[in-house]
Amino acid sequence: MGTWFVSTLLHRRLPIALAGIIGLLMALLLAGTARAGGECQISIEPSTIAAGGSFVVSGNFGANAEVHVVPGEDAAFPEDSEPVYTVPLDRSSFSATITMASDTEGTWTVWGFIPATECGDSAILTVTGTVPDTAVVTDGRGAWSALGALLLALALLSLLRFARR
Repeated sequence: MGTWFVSTLLHRRLPIALAGIIGLLMALLLAGTARAGGECQISIEPSTIAAGGSFVVSGNFGANAEVHVVPGEDAAFPEDSEPVYTVPLDRSSFSATITMASDTEGTWTVWGFIPATECGDSAILTVTGTVPDTAVVTDGRGAWSALGALLLALALLSLLRFARR
């Protein structure tokens, strides 16, 4: 009778543990990768604008971080570059709207960094002569990530309920 009880418990716990592991793996794999360090990231929205248009640059660099806009794709900023935005001393993250001039058509690199450190990141901005196509392209990873998170949550709830017995 004791062997039957142990094997029944094992058969009940195995699907719960397996669902939890699968859910965790799906959430981790499909949510995208994080950059090393987890800090010093910059993003721009939208990444394509019309000449004379505006974009929002945001990041989590910390106080005194600078944002530079440099012509060219993946271009390093020149030493004499002046920042277009500097993060205030009392802020750890930022979001700023930057307007490009009407004669700035081309590809630009938007840099964010903290001077005298290796904390920095860049994003590519395309400035077109016409109104950009702003249709959103989805790759479907969000739905799979949500499914993985749901499976993980269900497994944890089942495990908690099972542990209370």
